[in-house]
Amino acid sequence: MEFSLKIAGGVSFIQPQEINTVLQSWEEYWITRAEQTKTWNYLGGEVSTLKLGYDFEIELIFTFTPRLAIGLSSGYAFSDVSEGATTLTIEKVLGTFDHVKPTKISAIPIILSGYYIQPVNSSLSLFFRAGGGPMWAKYFERDGNKKIDKESYSYTRSISASAQGQIYLLGLGIVFEAESGIRFFMEGSWRKATITGFSGENKQEETGALYYVEEYDSGLDLWQAKYQIFAEPPSGENYREVRQGTVDFSGFSVKIGIMIKF
Repeated sequence: MEFSLKIAGGVSFIQPQEINTVLQSWEEYWITRAEQTKTWNYLGGEVSTLKLGYDFEIELIFTFTPRLAIGLSSGYAFSDVSEGATTLTIEKVLGTFDHVKPTKISAIPIILSGYYIQPVNSSLSLFFRAGGGPMWAKYFERDGNKKIDKESYSYTRSISASAQGQIYLLGLGIVFEAESGIRFFMEGSWRKATITGFSGENKQEETGALYYVEEYDSGLDLWQAKYQIFAEPPSGENYREVRQGTVDFSGFSVKIGIMIKF
């Protein structure tokens, strides 16, 4: 029987489709508005989407037979697109402006895992991992703009919201024992972590639930997908596809790290 401390970091490949739809729709809104405003000229830009995340994990593992172990872990996962990755440049009467929409998701999970260990030789082993537990998630976005010759942005809109959900994972890894008590490993895992039920506030300090909506702009004849904070679900002919916002951390991750045996 032994205790080990497992420290890991790596990347994850995610596709939070709802958030990416909001980002792409924001880009479409500004391009359409620039094209339909005679005194404006859209100069270009590109809005990235959330595809790559970063994971950090620390875990206490109790090995009670040569092949079986349990672990309790926590950590931090996040993915974001910065101002520079969401810049659209528009020439207006008063000057040339950059419009940005930085967006970030983050989460802190607590995972109880079971391990099955398969030795390959005296220094090399394979392990299989299955686990799950609660997960606390946050969503943050804001809209900003500035003249291109200025350094800082003026933010006209922001949303900050949080929620709790569940995470489930399956993993496969390989461990190399470099010396007694010190092991290095690589782990690939698939996780399911779709979080909804977010609540928070906007820049005007209005509180409520986070909703995904498509809102109609009659001036542009455009339906724009966006997140908004509402105390009650919005209704009316200017809204469609109204539902509680969802942040999806599901995807495949690859981590490397070290195990230290006590």
